[in-house]
Amino acid sequence: MIYRRNEPYRYVFDNPIYTAYHITKINDQTVQSSKGEGYIIDISSGGVKLETALDIPLHKTIEIFFTFTVGSKELVAKAVFLWKKKHVNVFRYGLRITTEAWDINVKDIVKEYKMTQKADSLS
Repeated sequence: MIYRRNEPYRYVFDNPIYTAYHITKINDQTVQSSKGEGYIIDISSGGVKLETALDIPLHKTIEIFFTFTVGSKELVAKAVFLWKKKHVNVFRYGLRITTEAWDINVKDIVKEYKMTQKADSLS
């Protein structure tokens, strides 16, 4: 399993962000799984760390489609699993974003997240 923790910018969310996902490919074969749910623990320009109760075997190449919302921005992406770690009663996965149009500015997402957290703490 590959652990890639040396990206130039990675942000760990204080309150993980809910995400819904489904598996779209297994070894280049298109599939349509039922919806899975989890939380995004951190984000970088190249990927995310996903936490979910689902134990996904990684002996095959698995691609997922996932969505999440930060403030008023809904983001969608495709990603492939790179690694898996058991964490208490859940699993954590490193995902590499494969969406070509992922021209996401992680710093903008973090700024939106911080503004949302600040607004929530004031209400």
